[in-house]
Amino acid sequence: MQGCCSQEDCEFASETYINILKHYIPTLPWTLLDLKVQNVVCSANTGFLIDLVRLQNDFSAAVNLDLRLFPGACFRLKNLPRLVQLRNGKCIHNSGHTTVVNVFRTGMVVVTGSKSVEMARDDFEWLVRNILHLYRDTEMDVRSSSQYRQLVEDLRAEETLAASEMLTDTSSVMKNFDADLYSRVQARNTNIHCSTFKPTTQSGF
Repeated sequence: MQGCCSQEDCEFASETYINILKHYIPTLPWTLLDLKVQNVVCSANTGFLIDLVRLQNDFSAAVNLDLRLFPGACFRLKNLPRLVQLRNGKCIHNSGHTTVVNVFRTGMVVVTGSKSVEMARDDFEWLVRNILHLYRDTEMDVRSSSQYRQLVEDLRAEETLAASEMLTDTSSVMKNFDADLYSRVQARNTNIHCSTFKPTTQSGF
């Protein structure tokens, strides 16, 4: 059963579905044997804007970010190491968090993969208390996902252009250095070949 807001709703929906099956197929012994909660989806809000790019750069093994496909960062807590070193130098212990948290620019967070509401709440509070608060964005007041995506694309384009210009300048410097070095080696070889060797002569007895 999907889309239920509580375990009681899930039990009620399951029993209703079984009653429908009993009505249309009465020859089979329909009964509810074992009801387990496999996935709980919870949403929450951090209350501040989040720099998703820095978050992805620092946790590239656990965070997947492609704003062209999805407006948020997919944070897989199970991909974090046992001991997590933060950008402030502090180390925290990852005690078996396995949920997947979708983090959005506005601070909205969606926790998926939990077995209970308590587990989702614990993972959310752990993530905000230890990691997300370090990525509060106070420089850019951009809340729209489309505007933020365009801003990130512009910044990445500028970084790519700057890196290309730096590479071009480096290549030009190396080219001039190679040309100067080649001319100096050629000049040295020319001086060596042009130098005359005058052997000493000895008079015979």
